[in-house]
Amino acid sequence: MDAAPELDTDEIVCEARRESLAELLAFVDRACARGGLDANTAFDVRLATEEVVMNVIEHGYAGVTPGPITLRIRRDARQIVVTVEDDAPWFDPSSIRPASRPHRVCFCCGSSIFH
Repeated sequence: MDAAPELDTDEIVCEARRESLAELLAFVDRACARGGLDANTAFDVRLATEEVVMNVIEHGYAGVTPGPITLRIRRDARQIVVTVEDDAPWFDPSSIRPASRPHRVCFCCGSSIFH
């Protein structure tokens, strides 16, 4: 029977503020380097993590006092897993009205096209 792969785990907890972003991303960079990720993969992991963290900061804690944001990075020889946790109020996506005008997004440049 094969043994389960050994996991290496790192964690950081910061207050969910823009001022914490540099520290959080430096943590991701160090974890990617320790995991031996190539530059392109490390960039992708950093970018995806930055998007999620900024979403929590800008939207999760919008209108309330910022609380904690936790990044947990697990890696083994085959994968890296980034988990982002926060204590922001729960969001119900069905509470958002549909757009008043239908639109499409141009995938070549990202601009919106309204009908």
